[in-house]
Amino acid sequence: MAQVATVHTAGAGRPRDERIDDRVIEATIELLEEVGFAGTTIAAISRRAGVPAPSIYRRWSNRVEVIEAAVFPERDVTVRAPVGDLRADLQAYLDTISAALRRPAAKAALPGLLSEYLADPEGYNGITFRVAQPIREAFHDLLRQQPPGTVDHDVDPDSVLDLMAASVLYAIFIRPFTGRDEPRTSTVDLVLRALRSPARPSTRRRTRASSSTTPTNTRPRRAS
Repeated sequence: MAQVATVHTAGAGRPRDERIDDRVIEATIELLEEVGFAGTTIAAISRRAGVPAPSIYRRWSNRVEVIEAAVFPERDVTVRAPVGDLRADLQAYLDTISAALRRPAAKAALPGLLSEYLADPEGYNGITFRVAQPIREAFHDLLRQQPPGTVDHDVDPDSVLDLMAASVLYAIFIRPFTGRDEPRTSTVDLVLRALRSPARPSTRRRTRASSSTTPTNTRPRRAS
């Protein structure tokens, strides 16, 4: 049985009645899947969950925060622990990201959430830390646990993770309209090229290179 690592994403705050939270989150997920981002309003969530709107507002400031909580739950996220095989570890990690973002509620919510973030980037800075930071820390840990000499430490792991996340978003929202169908492993193949430590030239290759630069014109000088 594969081992798992747990990434803690729960935020600080006073204890809340989890039964109400769960009803609101469940209602939000159902609405996102049924009517999309635009139709998932506080009023609709309140009716579906059977929770008064004031009770919802005591927990979340607006509907965007409720939807974030449903799509990016502040709960422990289980990720397979690295096994020391860089390709297998990267593929498992990428599959985890992909599975989370391919859920129907997430697919319905993400375009609308991105629109809200672009309209008010300063107002939604918190989501970057709350959601992205634990994911980045787990990815850094994955790379640290690889055998020595496997990963080129001059490569910025955050940039690599950004590329992986972007590839997932492209595959979900854009590739279906391109008619292209790429293998599941194509992204990992590219990431491996970026992450692997550069091979050191062998002694034989260096010797051959040095001998090839030795002048071949060794004719004796003419006596004066």
